[in-house]
Formats: sequence, C-alpha cells, structure tokens
Amino acid sequence: MTPFEVKEILLVTDGASVDLRPQWNVDARSIVFERKTASGSMLFRLELGAASARKVEPVSACNRGATQVQGRAAFFAQDDFAFVSNRSGVPAVWRADLNQGLVEQLTLPAADERDFGPTARTDSNGRFAFFRVIGAGKPHLYVGRLGETHQPLATGRADGDQPWFLPSAERLVFHSRRDGDDGIFERDVNRETSARRLGSGDEATPFVTPFPSPDGRYIAFASRASGVSQIHVMGIDGTGRQQLTFGEQPACFPAWSPHGREIVFVEGDPFAARPTGRLCIMRLARVD
Repeated sequence: MTPFEVKEILLVTDGASVDLRPQWNVDARSIVFERKTASGSMLFRLELGAASARKVEPVSACNRGATQVQGRAAFFAQDDFAFVSNRSGVPAVWRADLNQGLVEQLTLPAADERDFGPTARTDSNGRFAFFRVIGAGKPHLYVGRLGETHQPLATGRADGDQPWFLPSAERLVFHSRRDGDDGIFERDVNRETSARRLGSGDEATPFVTPFPSPDGRYIAFASRASGVSQIHVMGIDGTGRQQLTFGEQPACFPAWSPHGREIVFVEGDPFAARPTGRLCIMRLARVD
C-alpha cells in the first residue's frame, strides 16, 4: 500500500526565469529559492498566500557582492538560514539572519576548495553540515556549529554530498557515488560509522537531493531510474518506494514543508543546454 495520495499540484512561479533549490521558511508562509540570472545566480523569496497575493523578491542581503548565490537555504530559525555565496572569492557557506540584519561567513575554504549544500535544523543548537570539493576531487561531508570550527565526516573513498539532517540533527541522509552509481545513504554524525544505503537501485542522477519528512519516517528524492527525473518517496528504512510525479517534464529538488502536508519541487531541467525550472507545490494526503 502506498503511504501518500497526491491531492493537487500547484504552479507557484511562472517559468519565465529558471528557479531551483527551493526550501520552506520555518513558518511555511514563504519559500527561499535560487534563481539563475544572466550573470550567475541569486536568492529570492516567494511569499505564499492567495495566487493573486504571491510576491517574489530578491533576498538582497544575501546577494550583495556575489555572482554565485545558491540554496538550498538551511534554516536555523525563522528568517535565519545558511546558504552558499562566492562573495569571498570562492563558494563558501554563509549565514543570513534577516531578523538581526546579519550576514556572516561560516566556512573558510582555501583557494582550491568549494563548499556547497548546507543543512541545518531549528532544533540543532547551531549545528550545520555541508559538503566540500577540493580541486577536481570527490565531495566530502563536513559538520560544524555556529561559532566553532568544522570537521570532516568522510574521507578517502567514502565520498558524499547533498546532506540533509533527520530530526534532532544526529543523523543525516545524503547522495553518494561510493558504490559506483547514484545512491541514497544515511549515517550518524556523532561518531565514525559506516553509512547505510537506502534502497539498492541506481537513481541515475547526480541531483538526488534526499529530503526527510518532518517526522523522519520518509524521504523525498529525485530519481531518473525511469528515464526522466521524477519525485519519489520511500521509508527511512529504504522500503515502500512510491513515485509521486509523472509529468512529461523532469521534476527535481523536492523539499518537505514543516507541517509535512506539502512538498515544493522544481518542474523542468535547470541544467539542460536550454535550462528550465519553475516551482510547484504538491499537496499530499496520508493514506497509511
């Protein structure tokens, strides 16, 4: 029995621009996302509400002084989140606390290093994770805490990227090619331990971007196993796989809402020769 029924899918940006990597604000009343521009990329915020009242505007505090500003925004609190910016010269993880008017750099990559993909939680006491690429090497996972230095989680062959915390920020899910294909893995962040693969199939895309449900029971992710990238869910134990989207257009970058009843995702292919990408919200009902 499949655990979810898709009630409806709503288009929330018009596709005139290429939008990707969306994430809900803590109160679920707005979404922060990345928009490709002629000169690079910037963060924008979509205020939700009635269709006639939706408003999209740039997050100027994050975009200032940079040409590459990326999500997925990782929230510590309402309007307080980690993101990626190259304003220091190379992509690094930054924090924007819009309540305090604060923008600060959280990671200090060297000239040949690039940091991406932060994750955080409102109940993590300032803990965050991200992945780092050194030169042309493999990506590796790191964890840190606000005001403290960060430490690697995986070295050598055990590559990983696109991390996202499960509830309590003691475990995370992530994408890796350590088995030679695109898989989803889960591991502890407090001790050195082997990662556990969730499901045995090749997801056939480097942009799996696994995202746990708020209760930690399920994971939403993108997979091209059927030939076109679509949104799927499965249990945290890797069972009960269910495909949620079936459109002709690819679907990617799912993010569960804080209340667990909606998933925002990207319809289109932001990385094609002629990129496309618009944000959609999928409304779900539990049937299990």
